[in-house]
Amino acid sequence: MGKGGLNIVNRMDRLEDKEDFSILMKNLARVISSLDNEDALKIFYEAKDGIVSSSETIRKLGLTQKRYYVRLNELMKAGLIQKRDNKYQHTTLGKICYRLGEVLLEAVKHNEQLELIDKVRLSPSLSKKEKEEVIYAVSRSILANFADLLEGGIKPVGIVTRFEDIVAGTK
Repeated sequence: MGKGGLNIVNRMDRLEDKEDFSILMKNLARVISSLDNEDALKIFYEAKDGIVSSSETIRKLGLTQKRYYVRLNELMKAGLIQKRDNKYQHTTLGKICYRLGEVLLEAVKHNEQLELIDKVRLSPSLSKKEKEEVIYAVSRSILANFADLLEGGIKPVGIVTRFEDIVAGTK
């Protein structure tokens, strides 16, 4: 099990009531399954700035009324979209999921570089220093792309492997 998986298990052990964890997992499953459809994702991304006219959105996305309203209802039940001020818009949870979606899209876009980092980390022929230098060079360009997405209080965390880079980063 990866380090992330252990963190979830450790958090679960600390929960006073195992039922709380079960409820959280069911809610997470509902959120994920509500987005597990191309039509739902289109509607979800369209709701970023608010959907004022469902009929216009249906036309724009090329959906039938039934497909639109079924997916919209699932997104609302999952707590990602709400109707407020005569428009459908993201809830706070929806806004967070939207930002996470942008980060995931960026990760998928850079999957080749991420695979290269994995291969370098596992390479038996490179020294630790060589691995750090290659990973730093590859991840630096990727982190620059993620930094643009992680605004509004969420700051990217990077690994600095050289003292010169720390000095350069403080200027």
